[in-house]
Amino acid sequence: MGYAVARFQVIESMPNRYLGVLAATAGWLVIVVAGVSFIRMRRAIEAAEFAPSVSWNLGLSLLTAGAGTAVLVYLIRT
Repeated sequence: MGYAVARFQVIESMPNRYLGVLAATAGWLVIVVAGVSFIRMRRAIEAAEFAPSVSWNLGLSLLTAGAGTAVLVYLIRT
């Protein structure tokens, strides 16, 4: 992350600062959601009542893929 900031001078303008804060917040949100999902799945496996949640995992995957695509498009355009 530090390399991208230094190399592409991401934090020079105000809109880019907001974009950086939004990207960092989204990253932490993905980490928290994945952690909660892991804890739920672990408890379900230990209790022998595991039923995978396809929608939960699909939503998290789409969120991560969308964020990665947005960053890739932004870096290609600048």
